[in-house]
Amino acid sequence: MQRILIDQFIASFKMVPEELVLDFDATDDLVHGNQDGRHFSAYYDNYCFLPLYVFCGEQLLVAYLRPAKYDAALHAAVILKLLVTRLRQPEAPAAIAVLSTTRMSLPLPLPRALSSHAR
Repeated sequence: MQRILIDQFIASFKMVPEELVLDFDATDDLVHGNQDGRHFSAYYDNYCFLPLYVFCGEQLLVAYLRPAKYDAALHAAVILKLLVTRLRQPEAPAAIAVLSTTRMSLPLPLPRALSSHAR
């Protein structure tokens, strides 16, 4: 599904954009019942999952369901690397900027594979 979202996103441009802004956001998804992977989050004061969403503008690129017992940044760097690799094709934008919530810090400096492609 992620590949389809990204392919549709890329195909949506008539011209190559000069810059893409990737917005990483983790948010609570409350559970009702005893679903596998549920966890009580003191931050949200409830049982929930902590999905990671990546948007570029209004377009959803990634929706990744994760248990709430892990840090909000879990797998964010790997997902960023995969996105940048896919978006940095020959028709790629000149720059890729990354935003994230204050609760979800991406490791800095960014991994070397990303440093020439993201800011």
